[in-house]
Amino acid sequence: MLLGSSLAVLSACATDPSAQRAVAEVASVTARLDQATEAGQVNARELAAMESRVRALEAQVARDDRDLRRSAVEIDRLRVEVARLESASRGASATVATASPTRATPAAAGTLSAAPAPAPPPAPVAAASARSTPPTLLAATPVRPTPPDPRASTPAGPPPPAPLAAAPARPAPPAPLAATPAATPSAQAMSADAAFASGLASFRAGEHGQAVLELTDFVARHPDHPQAAAAQWWIGEAYYRQRDWRQALVEFQRVADAYAKSPQVADALLRIALCHESLGDAARSRAILERVVREYPASAAAPRARTLLAGRGVARTAR
Repeated sequence: MLLGSSLAVLSACATDPSAQRAVAEVASVTARLDQATEAGQVNARELAAMESRVRALEAQVARDDRDLRRSAVEIDRLRVEVARLESASRGASATVATASPTRATPAAAGTLSAAPAPAPPPAPVAAASARSTPPTLLAATPVRPTPPDPRASTPAGPPPPAPLAAAPARPAPPAPLAATPAATPSAQAMSADAAFASGLASFRAGEHGQAVLELTDFVARHPDHPQAAAAQWWIGEAYYRQRDWRQALVEFQRVADAYAKSPQVADALLRIALCHESLGDAARSRAILERVVREYPASAAAPRARTLLAGRGVARTAR
């Protein structure tokens, strides 16, 4: 405004051409300054838009990274499942091969199990004739039948029948295939417990990234397991230990949303309050601490929430 007033005064007072040229130059400089100011404002708006797009891209990259890690976990799980199925298939083949010799046909089984029928004994007459013939003439002299002895009181009966052959033994039923460990509920529970224990061991070893992968896979595969809520809490705790407050807040909130009746909810709300405090939202943090004290007074998280609320009240009084 001062520059415009000066121009007006200069225009009123100037009568010679040199003063008029000066006024024109000042007006030109003012116009260029206005154009530069407008261009700076446009650049500032474009810069703000670019920053917004960059933040959106960073969020998308973070989501893609989490999806990629979960896909890697799923691929590893499928590889383990394929290996287990191959092992079960090899075991089934070995069992069938072991049981196959016992699968005999009925005829063969009868032949093996039945005792050979004894040959009928020779007739007494033929035996006596054979004993009366010298050994050297057995091959050359045919044996003539001897007429029956008239002194016999009763005729000789027919030779005793050959004993009946034993009935063919039935083939033994094939041995049942052994069930694979994953086919029984107890084996499935054992596998789930082992997966949870492995993820917790990775967390305690300080391998927070590996713990997140294992526990996320555990929750996805066993959402109704008794330890599912605890596993979700430890996922949030892994991000909390890495000071990723925003992602930790998301994971702890899943405990409160998906497992509302779990005893882990009070601890998850306490961690959510601490995440809001770290992110600079003290009002929301205080509201959640008051909720913990109000809704979960008997939980282990309630005394800690009361302590935090009391400390913040003292701090406000001191200020």
